[in-house]
Amino acid sequence: MKIRVRYYNLTLDVTKIVQEEIELKDGSTVNDAVNFLINKYGYKFQQRAILTMDSMQGKVTRANVYLNRHPVDYEANYPQKMNTPLKDGDAISFGSLIGGGASEAKLLTYCP
Repeated sequence: MKIRVRYYNLTLDVTKIVQEEIELKDGSTVNDAVNFLINKYGYKFQQRAILTMDSMQGKVTRANVYLNRHPVDYEANYPQKMNTPLKDGDAISFGSLIGGGASEAKLLTYCP
């Protein structure tokens, strides 16, 4: 199956490309896709795709991975989190998705 992959901020610095399409075997999970990309881009990619943070409970590991624009770790739609099965045509993103702003750009001119 084909999966679209898009890279933002931290992972973009490693991959040097904004997006690509990868081919995985049927039945693959988000975790399989992440491991495929770690093998392709190496340890630096792993550090930026899988974040380790300090919390009140100690070190916490969080995947910086979005499936079809929703965070895999926090989204109620993905109770299996990183073990969520992928479907042909799914889109995986790495990095923070930042929203906001206008729906379309407008050119403003000043004419005195």
